[in-house]
Amino acid sequence: MVALGRDFSGGGKYDEYGFEKLLEDYQELLGALGVGESFPSMELVHILTGIKSRLVRTSESFDRLLDQIVADHQNNPKTEKDDKQYYTDLVDVLLDVHKNKSAEMPLTMDNVKAIILDMFAAGTDTTFITIDWGMTELIMNPKSLKIAQAEVPIDFKGTDFEFIPFGAGRRICPGIAFAMSTIELSSSQLLHSFDWELPAGVTAIDLDMA
Repeated sequence: MVALGRDFSGGGKYDEYGFEKLLEDYQELLGALGVGESFPSMELVHILTGIKSRLVRTSESFDRLLDQIVADHQNNPKTEKDDKQYYTDLVDVLLDVHKNKSAEMPLTMDNVKAIILDMFAAGTDTTFITIDWGMTELIMNPKSLKIAQAEVPIDFKGTDFEFIPFGAGRRICPGIAFAMSTIELSSSQLLHSFDWELPAGVTAIDLDMA
């Protein structure tokens, strides 16, 4: 919704592209070991294992989806007059920059689609992994879970070099504010709405967090 201004959770026309399965494949391939990238002479390994064909198939599927998203925004532009809940999403902003051909930051249509795709790579994978790890650690420590909202925040904004998931200096992640808000809101809702505990017969020592 934030990036595309469309809701993919309840089905609809985007189901024909298998959006959820597409994201799953994308995240899995994103974390796959790229032997051929480190050792070009072993590129054949990607072909034999089927990774290369999956990469090509996933890339083509994403390209078709992104073309549809862009076309949908171009053919059905939102206007403040037509929509009482009017707001501009990321795709609208990118298409506006592309249309106006800004001299300071010119964007081709391939640039537009690449930035949208980056929102999934940098804006979803890192966020849900952080929430997943955070919730798991809290479940493993029931006392900490009970007082989670009262804990002192850890300095992870780039000034404490033990905690720098966003990088630091000139290369610091530009999405730090968005990520912090998303993680805080999602984690708070999970903690507020549900009681969490390990499955019966499972103890904290049984979980491999390495």
